[in-house]
Amino acid sequence: MDDLATNLLATLKRSSLSAETKLAAFNTLKSQIKHQRVPESAQSAIVECVRLAITAQTSTALVQTGFSALGHLIKRLSIQEHVAVLFAQRHSLLQALLDRLGDVKEGYRSAASAALSELWVVRPTEVERVVREEAIQSANARAKEAGMLWVAKMHAEHNLQFRNFVPPMIECLENADGLVRETAKTTIIELFG
Repeated sequence: MDDLATNLLATLKRSSLSAETKLAAFNTLKSQIKHQRVPESAQSAIVECVRLAITAQTSTALVQTGFSALGHLIKRLSIQEHVAVLFAQRHSLLQALLDRLGDVKEGYRSAASAALSELWVVRPTEVERVVREEAIQSANARAKEAGMLWVAKMHAEHNLQFRNFVPPMIECLENADGLVRETAKTTIIELFG
């Protein structure tokens, strides 16, 4: 799997290769992640491959495959008790998810939110901090909305303690964007309802 991850990383970094070539290589790695143990030596390269796929601008299919592979990787590394690698490159993988949380495409925002939910299961404190301090307090209106919706969803599904999220949500009640204000209002009412 080491060679597969290294080769995929090189493939993803080459802008001259087609999206189909990158997608085929990525699907091969994703299959390996689903069915085999991920060796420690390949973990960092795989996380970087996922990050590159999630941030791809040229292929929707590659982005979707990146999100799918991330889900499988989280499950596999949880079984192996090696989830730290997902957070070791905190400024890359989580930043990619935050960027997609504020994306114009609803599908990307939804996939990023789902990925944050999966990561929350293994590292709740870190994910909550990122959503609270970087998504809800972001300059990006879509990221603010998606962050608040994530809190409401996680509270409903996993009984997430939401008190620490209330102050930044209250600030959103005075945001210049009408959708942010409306989302803040409905989310706060839902949480306290």
